[in-house]
Amino acid sequence: MKRSVQLLIICALCALLSSCDLNTAQGEPFSSQTAASSAKSIASVAPTSSMVDIDKLEITTPTKANAKKPLEIPTYDGSGQTTHPKVLYFEEGWNGYRYWMVHTPYPNSMERYENPCIVVSNDGINWKEPAGLTNPIDSVNSGGGWYRHYSDGHLLMKNGTMELWYRLNESSNALAANNANASLLRTSSTDGVHWSKPEKMLTASNSALSPVVMWEDGKYRMWYASNTAKLYYTESATGYEWEELQQCSIPAENGVKLWHQDIIKTDIGYEMLFCGKSLFEKSPQTHEELYYTASKDGLSFISPTLIISYKNSIGGFDNNSIYRASLLKFANGSYSVYYSAMSNSGEWRIALTQGKSISELGQDI
Repeated sequence: MKRSVQLLIICALCALLSSCDLNTAQGEPFSSQTAASSAKSIASVAPTSSMVDIDKLEITTPTKANAKKPLEIPTYDGSGQTTHPKVLYFEEGWNGYRYWMVHTPYPNSMERYENPCIVVSNDGINWKEPAGLTNPIDSVNSGGGWYRHYSDGHLLMKNGTMELWYRLNESSNALAANNANASLLRTSSTDGVHWSKPEKMLTASNSALSPVVMWEDGKYRMWYASNTAKLYYTESATGYEWEELQQCSIPAENGVKLWHQDIIKTDIGYEMLFCGKSLFEKSPQTHEELYYTASKDGLSFISPTLIISYKNSIGGFDNNSIYRASLLKFANGSYSVYYSAMSNSGEWRIALTQGKSISELGQDI
């Protein structure tokens, strides 16, 4: 009898310990990554038992998602104008900071300043360059009859090392450089200050816009948009040799064409934000809005829902176009969305909106 009781106690303790291992801390983003030396493990995905059924998601357009004012992001050119954020969060901090962002200054849409830059924060609101770093991380000049510029930075963590991926657009003329060939470059850092020599990882003939790269299950997973508004997926074990492209499925019954996106792995599967506009809108970088969608496998997505529109601008900084955004999801189900936007005066800013759910963006969490 005593032996039976002892066995029951041991089994109960094992079950309790197992459940503790599966639970993530409240306030910790599912999409966050952590350094190998971090004292506390950060889960990137919720336990299978709590996976949300995507088919039962009920997402509605938030009524007041637009931020009242933009964030103050320092830029090396002094303009304060910037775009295309990607934000990583570390609950225990990484090299002294909880939030790390890559962004690309874009004063009045001047591409020569669109070089990848790193800023950090401990509250997600007040940003600065990390001590010892001089931005930009990389820069390039046009010349010799050749047009070049960088764009579309993205951050990820791989085994405790931060990787920065970004695009190199180059051709004999500006139009071709922006709409045809593009190379994806990678640089890495163990402290966020000292970065390795950039190396070319992939060359694409369809623009490879806004690349989203993850290190998952021992391989790189990548999504990018083409210049024909299609989303593609590929993967690689090394980062140098890539599998054949697969076109993702996104219902387009609302007549929206995808342009720039961010994707994170969460308890739902893969959640995506993308900026898009009407199929009939001809002007580039104007009248875009931000949409949300999700997928179980990263290939087939549900019908997108409009979440932020330039039409609902409060502060005026985002009254012309809503551009590329970065998504963080926390273990309590709340979200932070860092979105870039252009005003009618042609200035570019980054703003933050938060909510207990996607449908409640613009509310305190």
